[in-house]
Amino acid sequence: MRTRPWPIVILAILYFFAPFPNFLISAHLSGVGLRAYFHGFQNWWDLLSSLLLFPLAGIAIFKVRRWSYPVFVGVMAWGFWVSAESFMHYRQIFPIFLFTLVYLVNLAVVGYFLIPAVREVYFNARLRWWESHPRYEVDASATLRVDGKEIQGKIRNISVGGIFLEANQSLEVPKDVEVKFDVHRYSFDLSGKLLYINPQMSQGYGVQFTDLKFSQKRDLKRMVKELDKAGVRRRPEVQDWKENFQAWAKQAFTSGKGIVPEIPENLRRKKG
Repeated sequence: MRTRPWPIVILAILYFFAPFPNFLISAHLSGVGLRAYFHGFQNWWDLLSSLLLFPLAGIAIFKVRRWSYPVFVGVMAWGFWVSAESFMHYRQIFPIFLFTLVYLVNLAVVGYFLIPAVREVYFNARLRWWESHPRYEVDASATLRVDGKEIQGKIRNISVGGIFLEANQSLEVPKDVEVKFDVHRYSFDLSGKLLYINPQMSQGYGVQFTDLKFSQKRDLKRMVKELDKAGVRRRPEVQDWKENFQAWAKQAFTSGKGIVPEIPENLRRKKG
């Protein structure tokens, strides 16, 4: 799955467009037209806050960053206060059941983002699997320089951020290394770090590139783009977003899985 978790996408869309149904419902309950309802705002701040704050919450939800969480919580706190104030001043217009429904829905959304599996993807970039670079399967020789020694290996897949290779001897992890290899007419001599051992391969290692120069980043991106155009097999495979959504919706309704982001097993191991 290369998209963000669908519950996060759906909630982001709902909050981004929330002002429009809010205005329509409020104008209808007030018994006035939409234009007259807009003219009823006492100052520009009330109008702009009603127009912009919930879309800001939608953007924060969608971006999935550390700053997203306090922005979302702040907007929701403001929303609770405004809802309560509106009910106290206009209780003859806004029925209690509507106020209660809005309050409970917003409370449920806040509770959803307090679930550890949801909260963690906002604070731990390693768990955002949809941001990981696609890996292309290759078969290329590589030379590792570790503590002044040269070790031979075979690259099994590559991305702009690192490689997975099989070495001809066991290595310690983590360890700073230098790796030299040729892939698809490009030659590289890069710094990296051995980060993990594949539990299914006693000498299979993940290497993350470090301290890349601008020219090295540029050549890696060009190389990956050419591999993609050449039809080299990649993981994860490209999937149509409609098919992805349909598969998620079917799974969510039949088994309940996918409602809360499910961290892939390999990221769980790295987390631990």
